[in-house]
Amino acid sequence: AEPTPNLNRSRRALCTACKKGWFDIVKEFIEASELYTKFQEIVGMGAFLDAWKKGHWDIMEYLMNSGAVDVNAQDGSGRSILHIVCCHNDVRVMKYLVESHGADISIEDEWGCLPFHNACRSRSKDVMKYFMESCNVDINVQNKNGDTALHLAFKCPDGVSSELVKYLVESCEMDLTIENKDGKTAFGCMDHEPETSDWDFHDAWYWGETYQGFARMFHNMLIRKTRQERETQELAAVQESSHPRGLIERMVSDLTFLAGSGDAQEAIKAKSTVLMIVQPSIKAMIDSGTVHTRTTAEDGTTQHTTIKLPHHLPKHVRCVLQCIYSGDMAFTKDGEMANESDLQGLLLVAEQFGCSELQVAIEEELAKRRGSTGIQRRGSSE
Repeated sequence: AEPTPNLNRSRRALCTACKKGWFDIVKEFIEASELYTKFQEIVGMGAFLDAWKKGHWDIMEYLMNSGAVDVNAQDGSGRSILHIVCCHNDVRVMKYLVESHGADISIEDEWGCLPFHNACRSRSKDVMKYFMESCNVDINVQNKNGDTALHLAFKCPDGVSSELVKYLVESCEMDLTIENKDGKTAFGCMDHEPETSDWDFHDAWYWGETYQGFARMFHNMLIRKTRQERETQELAAVQESSHPRGLIERMVSDLTFLAGSGDAQEAIKAKSTVLMIVQPSIKAMIDSGTVHTRTTAEDGTTQHTTIKLPHHLPKHVRCVLQCIYSGDMAFTKDGEMANESDLQGLLLVAEQFGCSELQVAIEEELAKRRGSTGIQRRGSSE
């Protein structure tokens, strides 16, 4: 049945009572009105929202506890009470609806949006955190247009919330490669500027920056996240590899050791993050190098460090790096580096690199050899 003029008048009366906080009148209307019983879904949802907007908790609780409101009722656009509350970053009411009255977080509106989609489109970071931490939602669910929560965060008409975007990217398992039906990733949606006045636009964007400035910031954020994931994978590969030196040299290096001098000088590539994780003491030497900065569209702003080691032979530098990567110090006892002059050279490199364990191993081996040589000399003189 369609709402009648009497229903409309009654609905206006009830909504006025809810807005004003007139609890007794609301209660009397709910208990006595036949129209309310007949059109509960239409009237109850609006009544609750009117009380909520004005903060009348006693009326909100009465409407819910008395069964006067269907917590999962939907309006003409398919939105539930939860959809609307999520647009206003009201965690308290949201928790009340979900935890005390079982509000369904999986209801879709006519655009295929779940309540947490509305939270992202409305810059509601606190509500979004509640969804992720307490409701275990699938952050990569798409609406009918193929938009994820991150797409909608960038489409917010009031401007992008940098805090919300950072939370979604850094703390949630967002798939940054998902495209919507327009073929755009979330980052691609930043081509659309918010539909606000110039003043609102300036006030809303992160740190008052321009649209292009925020775009660069987010682009660099994605690059950092990708780079961190790659470095984690590379470190795991190095630790599992039986030939770590060759693997390191095939990686995208950000560190060059210029070992030796003149025609004998060689450039030895390395990965600073791997070295600093395996050998933290090497950080001081890396920090003392010459830093070169460059910016590309693919990798954003990157840094490459060059460290000059003119007094060390390239083979000694490579050998010490191999030891850092693999932890293998067997070369101090046998192999091509086992002669005393090479061990002396390795000792100097290990000292500069801060490899205390390698220094001790080399010094012990040299002491043994010197002791053995001394005994041999005394025996021959006798």
